[in-house]
Amino acid sequence: MIKRLMPLLLLLVSSAGFSQETIKTYLSGTDKDHTKLWDFYCTAGRKSGIWTKIPVPSNWELQGFGSYNYGHDKVKANEQGIYRYEFLTGKITGKKVFLVFEGL
Repeated sequence: MIKRLMPLLLLLVSSAGFSQETIKTYLSGTDKDHTKLWDFYCTAGRKSGIWTKIPVPSNWELQGFGSYNYGHDKVKANEQGIYRYEFLTGKITGKKVFLVFEGL
């Protein structure tokens, strides 16, 4: 019995040594209590004209940026929010990287 199971055991142990771990990183956090800090720049209105950090997901108007328009039908201002986030900071040579967007 042991002689028949030994090749199977060796196969399982050796295949574990060759497998690669999948690493998942949520770039925008998972909810309001688990956010990621992104670089943020607002082009006009309150706190505009400088790069700063803002939690994502969030609403930049509620964070004090731009012209407060949240909840209004008519647009009061024409500012833009620019976000940037560096997420591949380590060596990735020879690895596959997949970006999955579930909503934009």
